[in-house]
Amino acid sequence: MLDSNGDNFDYKVIISWSDYLLSFLLILLTSYLVTLLFSRRIHKLDMVETLKGLE
Repeated sequence: MLDSNGDNFDYKVIISWSDYLLSFLLILLTSYLVTLLFSRRIHKLDMVETLKGLE
């Protein structure tokens, strides 16, 4: 894409505060959902049996 426009063509990037806020909220929500999914699995693990299996 840059080759077709030449070297002297600049793209102006405008990012509004609402885009920053939306991306922050999406990352926070994704992190929370992943934590919920793995916390249930971690509480079900028997740590003694898990560590014995590694030997």
